Amino acid sequence: EAAIAAGADMVELGLPFSDPIADGPAIQYSSHVALEQGGGLRATLDVAQAVRRKHDTPILIMSYLNPLMAVGLEGFCRRAHEAGVDGLILPDLPVDEFSLVAGPAASFGLSLVGMVAPTSDPDRIRRIDRPTTDFVYAVTVTGVTGARRRFTPETARQTGRYADGVVVGSALIEEVKRSRSTADGVRRVERLLGRIRRALD
Repeated sequence: EAAIAAGADMVELGLPFSDPIADGPAIQYSSHVALEQGGGLRATLDVAQAVRRKHDTPILIMSYLNPLMAVGLEGFCRRAHEAGVDGLILPDLPVDEFSLVAGPAASFGLSLVGMVAPTSDPDRIRRIDRPTTDFVYAVTVTGVTGARRRFTPETARQTGRYADGVVVGSALIEEVKRSRSTADGVRRVERLLGRIRRALD
């Protein structure tokens, strides 16, 4: 809610997973803490549903494929739709396997977001773009996620020259890690996202 209040155009909710192989230290840390505190599929969808009741901002679930397959792709997509989720980002779903998820996602009106990397050649980018329903997530670095330097609103402004949006999850988690309380964490998120929003505008 702090992200939406600060002007986020969409919210990405990470589904905690014990082996987040594409994620850097900040996201790994958040997954570990969430799982230790009982987080998982039900809790993530509960958060999505609580946000949807108050806001119409698009909500996307970022998840690895394994937790979805554990409950069944069709069942997961149905539950996500019922919770008010708008789309899925699956970093370990290769384009050659998109058909596994594309059908169930489409059945429940969920957007399927493809990911391209700096190493993706033009042919692969076209193949990823075809089944992607709303936008393509461009990973800006090779290796795991996370900022390679201190993230600032200026970083977002520079990236915004070439993209329709910027993802700032790792920077937000670092702000929360530095907070002294939940209320302080919320204030830090609002301040950082407010500065980023102004830089992008």
